[in-house]
Amino acid sequence: MKDAAMAEVKLRPLELTDLESVHELLSDWSVVRHMLFPLCSRQDSEKFLLDAVVQPETTAWRSIVRGITDSSSVLIGLCGIAILRGSEEGEIWYLVRPDHWGRGLATRAAGQLIDFGFRELCLHRIWACCLPENPASAKVLEKVGMRREGLRRENLKIHGVWKDSVLYAVLADEWQTGAAAARRPVAAEGNKALVLGFVDRLINQKDPSAADDLLAADYVDHGAPRDQPRGPQGVIATYQKVSQALADMTVVTEDVIAEGDRVVTRERAEATHVKLLLGFPPSGQRVAWTAISIYRIAGGRIAERWGLIDIRSLIGQLRPQASLHE
Repeated sequence: MKDAAMAEVKLRPLELTDLESVHELLSDWSVVRHMLFPLCSRQDSEKFLLDAVVQPETTAWRSIVRGITDSSSVLIGLCGIAILRGSEEGEIWYLVRPDHWGRGLATRAAGQLIDFGFRELCLHRIWACCLPENPASAKVLEKVGMRREGLRRENLKIHGVWKDSVLYAVLADEWQTGAAAARRPVAAEGNKALVLGFVDRLINQKDPSAADDLLAADYVDHGAPRDQPRGPQGVIATYQKVSQALADMTVVTEDVIAEGDRVVTRERAEATHVKLLLGFPPSGQRVAWTAISIYRIAGGRIAERWGLIDIRSLIGQLRPQASLHE
């Protein structure tokens, strides 16, 4: 499944119900042949998944594993960060189902994973290794802004054979302000796709499940009504209440800018005023307004939003107009 269009990528924690998809990946020789992962039996896959979900604290390494999904929400890959406990550096890894190779999914997932490591885990250095015979993986690491640090001779035993590996790394300050930041447009594009996909699904496609799929569990909307609770369910409740008063709502995003973990949008919305809203009785008229939103992305999900709408223009359209004959 090759797709040249911009691929939407989301990272999410694994669940025990992901076993079939996880086993499909870890039991595929074409997926694991360049990895330290063994060719997994079902029992091996079950243990991997259980450790990823439970994250036991008795091991020397802290392993954070995320599932890779696209706009279909189907698990199509895995990625993670391994951190030696007490250390301030971590190693990233990733793998994608073969029928999704060539879509840029690994690059976008790696960019989100690195951003998560520096912003959420406060790491100082993130590194990765790939085999010389796996140039596709090297290209991923270079695209996200990691620098090649050298060749390590026969330091990895892959499926019983000692292999050389190429070391790539990036520092936190490089990721934020240096050369790596100038070479990581894929992370920004992935964040844009995440926000645009959320707005389109929730508003234009009338799909409230977009909130569960794309928002963080503790999502906060700083422009929402004061009684709106945190998280996706609060967004769904407010959306359903507003859409009862403003029917057939559509949104067109006229500008979108991404930098770091922020995405800024300028939107134009339209709807039909069919129920009491802001104290104004239904007019049956089509109304339009503009809005500017700032989103913060963390761990492949939308974590926060700040927003302003042109409320004066909206109220002017909601207010009953005086008759010309009065």
